[in-house]
Amino acid sequence: MYLVRIVIAWISLLFSHTSHAVSALPPIDKICSEVNCRNESTITVVVDQKQYYKGTVPRSPYIHHKKIIIAPGETLNIEAEVENRKFIRLRHVNDVVSPEKTITVSFKQPGNEKRDPGMLMHISNPFDVPYRYRLVIVRAEKPDRIFPTSTCPVRSNMSSYESWPYGIIRAVLFDFEFIEATDKDKMGCKQW
Repeated sequence: MYLVRIVIAWISLLFSHTSHAVSALPPIDKICSEVNCRNESTITVVVDQKQYYKGTVPRSPYIHHKKIIIAPGETLNIEAEVENRKFIRLRHVNDVVSPEKTITVSFKQPGNEKRDPGMLMHISNPFDVPYRYRLVIVRAEKPDRIFPTSTCPVRSNMSSYESWPYGIIRAVLFDFEFIEATDKDKMGCKQW
């Protein structure tokens, strides 16, 4: 139960910026002594032709309980420990040492200079089997709400792109699952 509270508190902290979520967490120094963490930074995301969202990404883990937390402008290398075709552990690494098991995720707003709010996420698959994952986002114009969104499976030894026509300030990828390429129901792009 304690771990569930930690995950809920982290998601609340990362998405809603509420102070009550912080009290349920162990100290960030303790967490960051055990896993790789991002340093606090400032992000600016285009909301529309006239507005920008400017906010702080707090010092926080890149991964927490097999959930990848990514902010605009980040590229993350994630080593996946796999047993019996199941994702057992995800670990952020600064450098790719084992490309055969490293997923790379990048998240950006390519049209920022043109005031285009569209977002783009790139995710790779180094494995011989396709996988799918779930994704929730926080949109720049509604920073206090979490939205589930659809995803497309990442085919074996390939990459996939996801895109949105609006600004996003956080995304969380989770529930990674290997699937059979012949399973047409699971190979489709959808929210699951």
